Amino acid sequence: MIHTLHTKDLKKVTRFLLSFYLIGAIGMALPWTSAVFRFLTPFSLLMCFGLLAFFHDGKPAIRSWVFYLLVMVVGYAAEVVGVATGVVFGAYEYGQGLGVKVLDVPLMLGPNWLFMVYASSMVADSLLSKVDGIPVKGWHPFLRILLGSLVMVAYDLIVEQVAPKLDLWVFEAEAVPLQNYLAWFVLAVLFHTLFRLFKVQTRNPLSVRLLLMQALFFAILALLL
Repeated sequence: MIHTLHTKDLKKVTRFLLSFYLIGAIGMALPWTSAVFRFLTPFSLLMCFGLLAFFHDGKPAIRSWVFYLLVMVVGYAAEVVGVATGVVFGAYEYGQGLGVKVLDVPLMLGPNWLFMVYASSMVADSLLSKVDGIPVKGWHPFLRILLGSLVMVAYDLIVEQVAPKLDLWVFEAEAVPLQNYLAWFVLAVLFHTLFRLFKVQTRNPLSVRLLLMQALFFAILALLL
């Protein structure tokens, strides 16, 4: 029944999100509406997290819950250390665009790290499941870890182009330091490795679509702003 409900609603939700992000991109770009849309950013993220949870197929095992918590805590801790010291991602600080902050880091960052790992793992699984002729089957877990990590870095590369303009975060340096992308890759590899070790099951028809729509949203904003 849940599968039938998800299949029935997936197209409606996809159309809604496409419209939502298109309107959001226009609203962010227009000077007389940008402040309102930026204020709504954390609430829109919460909505997306809720939709993602709704479309998760199956009841997560205890090990999955442990993994979810671990990613949120470690991801958030990395941000706290990074903001305080500059040794992780480079010298940067968060603005007001992501909502309430604790220790100078938005609370939204914990769930967002989880979303990134969750969705990028499904992108990797989806792409590799369509590739025939991989010579050694045992390489699949390593390829999934590598591909999922690269997807996360690519996503960050897109977001970095507009983050300061949206008051999300800003680096002290004029350009985003290479250190930031290296740190993202290292953390992504760590999280994706744990994802495979914990044998987390992610069957979610919305996750790949949502990640792609968010990436497209930020890419459009990079052109408009």
